Amino acid sequence: MKRTPVKAVLFQVCSSQARPLSAGALCLLLAGCFPLIPRQAAVVKPAPRAALAIYATRADGTPLADAAVYLQALDTGRDTRTPRATRADTVDLIDRQFQPRIQIVHSGGTVVFNNLDDVEHEIYSFSTAPALTLQLRPGQSRRVIAPTHPTVLTFGCKIHNAMLAYMIVTDATVFGTTDNNGFLRFGELPPGSYRVQLWYADPHSGARDELTDDVTATVGREQLVRLALK
Repeated sequence: MKRTPVKAVLFQVCSSQARPLSAGALCLLLAGCFPLIPRQAAVVKPAPRAALAIYATRADGTPLADAAVYLQALDTGRDTRTPRATRADTVDLIDRQFQPRIQIVHSGGTVVFNNLDDVEHEIYSFSTAPALTLQLRPGQSRRVIAPTHPTVLTFGCKIHNAMLAYMIVTDATVFGTTDNNGFLRFGELPPGSYRVQLWYADPHSGARDELTDDVTATVGREQLVRLALK
């Protein structure tokens, strides 16, 4: 009876005249006779996350827009930082105003000033930090490096006195500014304790306010944090 190729090979191996196979040869033989079973990739479960929803208001209860908010992790026993994208922050000069009026950047980060107006601007800082002067012709951009330590920079324009802006430099890695409704959401946070800090400057009076509150972010829960100016 005609043997199939597989049976013929096995017959020769089992015959009394066949030489014993080594372990490596036997593995190659079995690999040719049986299909390989694919290995399943290990499933890595994402770390549990939490969220904080910030709602900032004025003393009269109206929403506080354009307020800088940043988080500092209070759990020093483990790394609770959230990485940020390694891109430059931007400040646009448009309609003879700074956009945004309040910018928050990480210490040592890069900031690009873009003159989108059809007039020249001469930007300068009048604060305790090292002085900065930028002459920007229409359509010109300049790149600057923020200080390496936490501080607040105040910017103006020597040509247009009504222009005023602030740059909050912080060591925090989680930050943002409130929207027109006073809201700012921090999602995908590692659970733990945080210090929430708010900084605001009134666009009319120039008065500055700061608020601080300690909160705990819980896994699977979005906690509402209310911050109200006095």
